[in-house]
Amino acid sequence: MRNTAVFETNDKKTKKVFSEENIQILEIKDVIYVESEGHYLHIYMVEGQMIIRSKVKEFIEGIEEVFLHSHQSFAVNMAYIKKFGNNEIELKDGRKIPVSRSKFKESKEKLIKYLDG
Repeated sequence: MRNTAVFETNDKKTKKVFSEENIQILEIKDVIYVESEGHYLHIYMVEGQMIIRSKVKEFIEGIEEVFLHSHQSFAVNMAYIKKFGNNEIELKDGRKIPVSRSKFKESKEKLIKYLDG
């Protein structure tokens, strides 16, 4: 699916993705991270991935308390973070996600708050 997507989040547990082709309901807990590439957003999930036409900021709207927007092009579900470092996040599966200098302090504080939560 690569059409422009519209999102809806009512219950903080699911994200509805509306496109010209279909409606897909994503369980937030199953989304590991999202990555923007040009006009497209790659959504990496526990089981597979999907590509839609959207932006990171639009996807995480309404679920900001679960996702860490660590870089202009990335947002990570904090439940999947294994290690947070100066310039990258290591996920539980070993993948590495960049942390921009401009978002480092805010990202670190948000992760600490999430872990204390």
